[in-house]
Amino acid sequence: FNAKGWDEFQTLGIRWRGKDHPPLRAIGTPRGRFYEYDGEEADLNDSERVRVAMGFLNKASQDTKPFLLYVGFRETHAQSLIPKRFWEMYNKDDLPWKLPVTRKPDYYGKYGEDELKEEILAYYAAVSHLDSLMGEILDEVTRLNLWENTVVVFLSDHSFHGKDRLRAVRVPLIIYSPGAAGNGRVCRRVVELLDVYPTLVELCGVPKPEGLEGRSLVPLLNDPSMKWDHCAQTDYVRVENQEQKDVGRAISSENFRYIEWEDLGDGSITQELYNLEIDPEETNNVADDAQYAEIIQQLRSQIIRGETQLGRSENDLNTRRNNAAKDKAKDNGGDGDD
Repeated sequence: FNAKGWDEFQTLGIRWRGKDHPPLRAIGTPRGRFYEYDGEEADLNDSERVRVAMGFLNKASQDTKPFLLYVGFRETHAQSLIPKRFWEMYNKDDLPWKLPVTRKPDYYGKYGEDELKEEILAYYAAVSHLDSLMGEILDEVTRLNLWENTVVVFLSDHSFHGKDRLRAVRVPLIIYSPGAAGNGRVCRRVVELLDVYPTLVELCGVPKPEGLEGRSLVPLLNDPSMKWDHCAQTDYVRVENQEQKDVGRAISSENFRYIEWEDLGDGSITQELYNLEIDPEETNNVADDAQYAEIIQQLRSQIIRGETQLGRSENDLNTRRNNAAKDKAKDNGGDGDD
């Protein structure tokens, strides 16, 4: 964030280091580890964020000017402190459990069932802690009678899905808009975080800037079940030893998820296709099934191919593919220029 773009800007550090607290019990695998905290909850960063947010709301409610409040919570991230009372809400053996589906099976293979159950327990405790913190802020919105003219958006930058980054982009998104007919209803349509800004622009009556890539979700706020023929795209560049290895591009519709991995060395393409209606966990790749050939063609045509995540342009990628093809041709006895 650009602090100069805000009238008030406050950032808080991370208070989980051992020097700040007595020894804490670590729960979960190294990747998904949280710490059981038995100290004063008011001392945690996210509790301070709630106090700052509530103070801002009290001040803003006394003014007639529109306001924007952004609150970013930290303690749902691994390695954070979660108060003990949220751990005690659950028994790890009673939680829904199965080995997480991931395209990195070797990651979870290193841990036993008990450790993985503890990771899921940690996830439940962390989310319950966040729910409690959000509740404090929303209770203040109620106390200040702000619901009639305040839009509330809850979202995350990514989900918690182990090493599988192309699936971790499915995130929670909840939008409340005063008077919207769809308030309180679930919407199953596919949208993107790019759509949040155009939505807020329309709801707040602000002129829409040119060149926005997202689309307003206001129609869905009023009718969550309306026809919506849009997809969501995800790009991810895998890096090994500080070198780009391949780029993954995924396109998701309501019923299918298509993924292609392009090797940046030889330009080869590996495809994945999942039928979400019968395989929501994406365990069965049907890309080689001929009956889905038209679906793959339709989804692949919607992929936007431009700048990659790390800033390497499509032209640069084409040059790299061509050079790799020439090198391969030379290895096979040719001159590389055919």
